[in-house]
Parts: sequence; C-alpha cells; structure tokens
Amino acid sequence: MSYCYQYHSEECMGSADLLAASHLLTMNLILDFLIDIGTITPKGKEDILYQLSLPPPSTIENVRYNMEWSLHARRESTTNAFNKKMLEIMSRKKTCLCLAIDNTSCDEVLQIAEKTGDYICAVKLHADIMEEFNDSFVQRLTVLANNLDFIIFEDRKLADIAHTVNLQLTSGPFKIASWAQIVSVHALSGQSVLNAIRKVSANIYLSNKLPSKYWQ
Repeated sequence: MSYCYQYHSEECMGSADLLAASHLLTMNLILDFLIDIGTITPKGKEDILYQLSLPPPSTIENVRYNMEWSLHARRESTTNAFNKKMLEIMSRKKTCLCLAIDNTSCDEVLQIAEKTGDYICAVKLHADIMEEFNDSFVQRLTVLANNLDFIIFEDRKLADIAHTVNLQLTSGPFKIASWAQIVSVHALSGQSVLNAIRKVSANIYLSNKLPSKYWQ
C-alpha cells in the first residue's frame, strides 16, 4: 500500500511507513475532545503531542524502501488477473477504499453503492443478511459495479467441507460465484476448500481470525 486515509493528522508518525496520506481529523481535535469528556487531562495532551512530535525510528527497511513501488509497478509485476484488475481500478480512481455495507435492505444497499461508487474500489456485502435478496438485486448491483467501476466482495467467510462450499457458491438462493468477484474464506477449512473455490473461478480472501473483541 502506498496511500492511505487516516483519521488523524500528520502530527502522528505515519511517515515511519513512508505512506502518502490524507487526514480526516487532527490529533489536536481528538485530544481536545478526550479532555472535554474527561478521558485525559491537559497535561496528558501535552505528553501525547510531545511523543508524537519525536522523529520516526530509522530502520534498514525504511532506507531500502523504494517509493517507486507504485500501483503501476505492482500491477505490472502481478500475474494474478484479479489482483491486476483491482490495482487498475485503484490506480484509475485513485482510491483504495473498500466500503462495507452491512445492511439488510437491498434497496438501501443499492442506494449507498450508487452514492459512494465514484469514491471506492470495492463494495463488501453480506448477502445472507439481506431481506428479499433476488436476481433483480444482483443485476442492479452488477450494473452499478460496471458503471461506477468497483468490484463486489461477498464477505461470506465460508468454512465447510469442499463439496458444501462448492454448493454454497453455485447453488441455493445466493449463487455467490455468479456475481461476486471475491469471497472471504476461513483458513481453518484447509487446502481442499481453496481448491473447490478455484473450480468455480471465485477469487479468495483468506481470513485466519476475527477481531471479535472489538465488535462485541
């Protein structure tokens, strides 16, 4: 990754990773808010800002890092067709944002995707939580994805034996492989599941853990 959006500003040491960044908030604003709600003291704010003002650590990795390792360079070096397409979209639209739309209404998912489509490279969905999921929704979402130039990511987190996973992708009410360009899979199911997914030409996002403690 060579570019990111940060919630905080350049007052933090993001430069340690040599990333170009845009900032949504300043650290001063965040710390003032924490003072207002009694989480930190003014002295605590001073200490935090002092620590953040220190220069980033100098490392061999940073010295060797080549800023020319751009999206274009990565696109040219990859042999994976999906990765190439994803990098092309990111480069063309100048965004690396994947929007998670965890909504149960198909109409609202479409409305959100349409309003944000120009600013994102991917939409992440949970088809199995949507009410009235049907072929019409899939067709309309696919048209939006084609017109607004983003990919569709089904966050299904598949985790079963290979045959069942194959059926989950190709059968039932969702037929994920017919419309999603990428699907998430739990690593615990093993290599056989990955092989089953590749048979139906679905790209894989492999998940080895869930950050459940942050979402309770």
